[in-house]
Parts: sequence; structure tokens; C-alpha cells
Amino acid sequence: MRWNPRRGKVTSVAYVQPDTKEKSKSPWNSLEVAKIIVGAMTPLLIASIGIYATWQLHQQDVERAQREQIRLRKSAAEPLVHDLQTNTNQIVFAINAADAVLDQQSHVRRKKTADDLKATVGHLQELNSQTRARLQSIIYKDDPSISFTGAELAQTIEIALAVECAESRVNAVNAPRCGMREHSDNIWRCSLAINLALTMFDQLPISADWMDVKGCGMDGLIKPIDPETAKKVRALTAAYAASIAASAASH
Repeated sequence: MRWNPRRGKVTSVAYVQPDTKEKSKSPWNSLEVAKIIVGAMTPLLIASIGIYATWQLHQQDVERAQREQIRLRKSAAEPLVHDLQTNTNQIVFAINAADAVLDQQSHVRRKKTADDLKATVGHLQELNSQTRARLQSIIYKDDPSISFTGAELAQTIEIALAVECAESRVNAVNAPRCGMREHSDNIWRCSLAINLALTMFDQLPISADWMDVKGCGMDGLIKPIDPETAKKVRALTAAYAASIAASAASH
């Protein structure tokens, strides 16, 4: 309304129409945004899960293939390791047999015994050398750092010392008598550890707390043990070797 002072009355009325239109709501509210984000991420999540599942299956296939390869390699190695042990046992038997009769024979017979021993162990060593060459292609296939050279050398030295002792006893009847059984015991003792490591090549270095591996040349193949345990193991091994020697002597 408008007041006219000249006329002293209201001369006009102005109507103000209120704004009844509601303000339009924004379509980008939090719920809609969340829906869009979830919709966009869902394919990514599904793809990620699919990729992870595929990777897991691939890993399982790889592990399965590796286990199968190890199984096949072990199956191929075990009979060869058995041959090594059999040949080594025959070497030990030949040394002990010669040691038992050398001092009880004539010079001619002692000479023949020593020559036969050298020929026998030489033949068996050659067989073992061929077997180790076949084992090398199986065991060293994936890890050329694995080496049994030290153990093989230690055994070869013990065999050579035993043969040398037999040859020295052919003529030196009254000289100080060298012992061959000590060498045969070392050969037998170390062969157990060597062949165990050959059988368990996929787990090297192995734990051998229960056996004496001193002087076997197996550094890096056997887990180290504390000195006190090693002392006890050596004592038990020595006692066992002595009982075997006593049993052999009684027969």
C-alpha cells in the first residue's frame, strides 16, 4: 500500500507475490556420489580379485610342478645313492678283511692280499665315480653351488691310507703296525652322512646332530652343532664302531 499525503489516503496498493518456487536440489548429493563411485569401482574390484585368483592358481601350479620335479629327481637319485652305499660297504668289508689276515699270512700271501685289496677298492671306487657323475646331473641341476667334492675327497684319502697301510705291512713285519680299521670306520661313518645328504639334496644343509661328521669334508652340507653335542655324538659313534669291531673279531 502507498499513502498519499496530499489526498490523505491510500491511493494505490502494491502486491508482492511471494516466491513459492522451491529451490532445486543438487543431483550430486552424497548418496548419488557413493553410488557412482561404487559402480565405477565394482569392475575394478572384480578384475583385481580375478587377477589375484589367477596368480594364486599359477603359484600353486608352479609349486606343484616344482614338487613333482623334486620327486622325480629323488626317485632317480635314490637307487644311485643305494649303489654308492653298497659299493662303500664292500670297500669297508674288503679293508677289514685284509686287516684281519695280513699278519697271519706268509709274505707271498700278504703281497697277494694287499694287491687284491688295491684292485678291489680301485674297481669299487671307479664304480662310485661313475655313479657320482650320474648323480651330479640330477643333484646339481638347479643349484651348482651344492658340491660334495670335499666329502668325496675325504673318503678317497681314507681309502688311499688304508691301501697304503696294507702295502706297508707286506714287508715290514717287525715294524710298528699301522691300523686299517680306523680308516674303514671313518669311511663307513662318513658315507652315512654323505649319502644322507645326497638323498636330501633339496633340503641342504641338513641337520645331522645324531652323527659324527668330523673329518668328512661336509662343510656347507651339514648344519653346525654346538661343541658339547658334537663331543657326545663322537663318543657314541666311537662306542658303536668299537662294538662292531668287537663283534667282527668274535666271529
